[in-house]
Amino acid sequence: ARTPAARPGTEATVRAALRVPEVDGKLGTATLPPSVAPLALDLDGTWRGGEAPRFDGKLALRSPAVGPLTADGAATLGGEAPAIDLRWRWDGASVEQARALLRGAGIDDGALAGIAGRLAASGSARGPVTAPAVEAEVHGNAIDAAFGDAELRDGTLRTTAAWTPGGTIALSGIALDGSVAAAGLDPQPIVFRGGARVDPATLDARLENASMGLGDLATLRIEGGYRPEVEPALDATVTLAGADLAKLRAWIATRTGDPLAGFALKATPAAEVRIASTAAGSYTADGAASLTGTELASNDGSKVIQGLDSHWTLHGEGDVASGRASLSAEAALGGFVALWGTVFADYGAVAPEVQAAFELPGGGGSWTARVAVDLGNGAKLSATASPAGPATKIDARLAIGDLGDAFGRLVRDPLGGSIDALGRMTADGKVGLDVGAIAGDGPLRLAGRAELSGVDVLGDAGVLRVEGLALDLPFDVAIAEDGTVGARGTGSGTLAFRKVEAAGIVVPGTSARLETLGDTVKLLDPVTLPVLGGAVALERLTLARLASPERRLESAVAIRDVRLEKASETLGLPPLQGAVDGRLERVRLTPSTLQVDGGGQVAAFGGVVTVGDISGENVLTRFPKLTFSADFRGIDLGRMTRTFDFGEMTGVVDGYVHDCELFRGTPVRFEARLESVPTKGVKQALNVKAVNNLTILGTGGSASALDRGITRFIDHFTYSALGVEMTLADDRFLLRGLERRGDKELFLKGRLPFPIDIVNAQPGRAVSFRSMMDRLRAVDFSAASTGG
Repeated sequence: ARTPAARPGTEATVRAALRVPEVDGKLGTATLPPSVAPLALDLDGTWRGGEAPRFDGKLALRSPAVGPLTADGAATLGGEAPAIDLRWRWDGASVEQARALLRGAGIDDGALAGIAGRLAASGSARGPVTAPAVEAEVHGNAIDAAFGDAELRDGTLRTTAAWTPGGTIALSGIALDGSVAAAGLDPQPIVFRGGARVDPATLDARLENASMGLGDLATLRIEGGYRPEVEPALDATVTLAGADLAKLRAWIATRTGDPLAGFALKATPAAEVRIASTAAGSYTADGAASLTGTELASNDGSKVIQGLDSHWTLHGEGDVASGRASLSAEAALGGFVALWGTVFADYGAVAPEVQAAFELPGGGGSWTARVAVDLGNGAKLSATASPAGPATKIDARLAIGDLGDAFGRLVRDPLGGSIDALGRMTADGKVGLDVGAIAGDGPLRLAGRAELSGVDVLGDAGVLRVEGLALDLPFDVAIAEDGTVGARGTGSGTLAFRKVEAAGIVVPGTSARLETLGDTVKLLDPVTLPVLGGAVALERLTLARLASPERRLESAVAIRDVRLEKASETLGLPPLQGAVDGRLERVRLTPSTLQVDGGGQVAAFGGVVTVGDISGENVLTRFPKLTFSADFRGIDLGRMTRTFDFGEMTGVVDGYVHDCELFRGTPVRFEARLESVPTKGVKQALNVKAVNNLTILGTGGSASALDRGITRFIDHFTYSALGVEMTLADDRFLLRGLERRGDKELFLKGRLPFPIDIVNAQPGRAVSFRSMMDRLRAVDFSAASTGG
């Protein structure tokens, strides 16, 4: 039939309107879903006939599923098939409309699940009308998408698309910008750049040269593909190209707490992970990660660890829909050096092996984290963490089966250069420590048990030796943010050992029950120490506030029959006689002070010396100060002077030394008094040597009168009274005599038949303590040259 197209030169204006209330069929190979209807098509242009009929004009297509589409250009009917050469513009549709269109065409729309926004495009179409070559500039805005508990917000999209008939859609210059929000993380800007290819028939897709940056948090490089008809549907490799470790740590801390609170962490992280996911959203991940250039430093700079680099092998799996996820990792840690306060440690030769796992079961905020550290030769540390309401619950265990090896590798060798005593110390036995902690909701709560069995420790010869130590020590404490330690409950345990030797003191085997309350440990049974032929019993021995600057040792001390003979033999003193007995109701020792309630008695030289009012400062330092008072009564001068070869002197004296202060063992202050006590049956007498020595002590000179007159023929004298008062303060030593003859002040008052007085030649005049010590060194302690 003849048509205007069959007549050359024919030209006509064409206007047409097509309305399709419903569709059921295909356009080429593409299925037309019912949702494209009702379809409205308007055509306006010019028809030209001839050998190749041609239409030039404009087309407008409107469809609920597709949105407005306009085009202008030409369509030709010559050749094998109708062809088009169009410039087109699509004003856009929502992602939900696109999903409905895919579903209507029988295509799975799962790839667009959780995505909202609007897309628009413009471009050209050239070639056969059933399969034109299409180029387009695609724009998207107001794009929101959910990925697990992360969300893309207010995203924008730009890309150039090209489709060759029978081929794939090539997307180049993809640019996605927006922000990402996740639980516990401030919104981060997201920048995605790359390219992709998509098969429109199968929706197979593949990313090319893609990268994604999340603000300063991390930068990722991504390569992979998505094939909905193949399992796994998603196969991608993600490489961490850069990361802000501080922000990553803050995000992780919102989920697991921050075990490094109060410390700054520096390191360079790197990772490469291959991810495979099914179309339903389950996934697996395998890869490697590392931390290099690692440094951990406390906020005040007093604690620093450097060099703890690590290289990890990773495996993860989970499900996007349910939120289920798990991650496991294995690593060998590199050696490190540490400065912890004043202690330096070199762990460069130690390389622990680590296994870690993290699990999110999905469906809620629960999670579980596990870590196990193999320290070598059976020494292991393991810990498990999980949420407990708003807090984190941690259970940890340290097990050391060979303390000798572990002590050498992990304590003595790394720390020996910093702590001199460790360099010569050995240890054997077994150690176990179980700790349960609740962190992140108020004070840190710690409860658990320390166990030692068969522990032997050997230090410098004669300084420290422990044999067969066994300890069962429970604890239950709460630690506030300011470091204050409080008690949460009591616990019962035991302490036992075969032998302890420290600084020459040997403690035989004992076993005692103990009780803990917070950071305080109390022995319920006394510990008895054999000392110098007698015994010293420590009762209610308490180590209090061990984790506090107010830490102290408290005990009652019972002293029973400690022999002065043994003491003089051990200490190289003149041969003393007597015994020490007493009770100190409370001895309180802190790092800087000593306080003693109660006192002791020394049965010596036929009398009794009572010691009390004992206190001290800096007693554990090189500059100790000790203060005490002593009262003595009934001292037999004969027994005492013979012991020290002072010269023979008989009689009985009482007296005291009050507020005596010793600094590094040297007196710096005291008040003292010595007076004779007439006693029935005891003669008050002294020989020439004793007179000379008393004169030297009292005046600094010798008794020259003994060399003149009749006195030079007398070797013994009698006295009626002996009285001396002494005061030392500010290096001023003052001696006063308590007896008088006329206007003379006497230290010793003689009596008939041959009286001799020892006179204070300069009463009220003080001398330096050094001068007094010179007088003491001038005293003759050699064996007596006269007898009687």
